[in-house]
Amino acid sequence: MLVKKSNDRFLTAFVIIACICLVGIFCYVAIYFVVGISDTFPPIRVYNCSGRVSEFEAGIDKISKTEKNITYKITDTVGSKDNGFAMHMTIIITSAKRSIEYNIKYESNDTQTKLALIMANDWASKLGGYGIKADGMYELLSVFEKKIIYGLIKQGFVINQDES
Repeated sequence: MLVKKSNDRFLTAFVIIACICLVGIFCYVAIYFVVGISDTFPPIRVYNCSGRVSEFEAGIDKISKTEKNITYKITDTVGSKDNGFAMHMTIIITSAKRSIEYNIKYESNDTQTKLALIMANDWASKLGGYGIKADGMYELLSVFEKKIIYGLIKQGFVINQDES
């Protein structure tokens, strides 16, 4: 009889702990979606660039060939045929003391490409992040605009900062 009571207690404790875990998981999932924890940050800065996506990519390629400390990689394509496609690109600018990584999302209509800077990080200095208020973001923006945006303007692209 003693073994049966101890097994019953173990089973009861196990059921109670399992129920608590399930309730906890349910609450976490509910809060996650209701509060919007999964929302993405708004872009740090948005630019409108003349030309199509292919012209923009060729412009970035030209910059990376003339500036040996700038590399880029197209990392993802998102969207669908119905709602349009957008691409993600990582641009890395290195120097003796820095390695700055920029992530941009870009998409195009017939006449222009919209660029959204979504992340800027200086890994060596531990500056930057996903929001305009991140430590050192204005300095990282200045580097991006001098090296990338101005590099595209020198090639004849017309670029305006999107104020919306």
